[in-house]
Amino acid sequence: MIYVKERRYYSLLLVDVHVRISRLLKQIIEQAIPVISSLDLSTTAGDALKRIKEHTYDLYILDLDFPDLSGFELIDRIRCLDAKARILIHTLYDELWYYKQLEIYHVNGIVFKTSDSADVITGIQTLLDGRDFYCARASGFQQYERWFQLGDERNLSMFDWCVLQYMIQGKTNEEISKEMDIPFHAADVYCNQLKEKLGDAGLDLSGRDSTAYDRFSEHGLKKKGCTAAFRTLFRRKFSCSSTEKRKD
Repeated sequence: MIYVKERRYYSLLLVDVHVRISRLLKQIIEQAIPVISSLDLSTTAGDALKRIKEHTYDLYILDLDFPDLSGFELIDRIRCLDAKARILIHTLYDELWYYKQLEIYHVNGIVFKTSDSADVITGIQTLLDGRDFYCARASGFQQYERWFQLGDERNLSMFDWCVLQYMIQGKTNEEISKEMDIPFHAADVYCNQLKEKLGDAGLDLSGRDSTAYDRFSEHGLKKKGCTAAFRTLFRRKFSCSSTEKRKD
């Protein structure tokens, strides 16, 4: 006798205050993923919780902005009602602060609304398969966090951060010297010293990850104070040390 594995079907709950977006997303999801038996829509956190008390879902797709409850509190309440809840966040809030908060709440996936709709489909399929999923922008935040954690561990100086931003872009030592307006041998020295500090960290500095670099550049360099004014001070510092050597 031949046994045919029964096809499993899934039920989803999409919670978003934007009705038109929800309806459009519902159509896209149902057309792309045939194993979905039902996809319910809620526009408030209260309505979502009422539905969950009556019926648990295989996957919850949540925004973070509701008139009656914060998205973070909704996550907590869902987990109280359904300890095994699989949660995919679909939000327009694509800033670092929100990402760090979502990490604390241990959501299973993040797809920002600035991402392609295909990411939503991939995210849903991945979560239903039991794995986590993060869109490219969220993954960029993860890479950005690793860079700064590493920087703190290896005691990178402000000079190091200034050089690192160009190394992450995949620029050569010669290109870095032009970008920073310093002699080539100075850039060469700093790049080699930085590689020694990074050691076996496993960072890929051979090319640019645009999403990760943009996050690093936007938040990290501001945090570390690596500005045009700082690079001017850096050039003055090098110029002074070079003058001293020539006098010697």
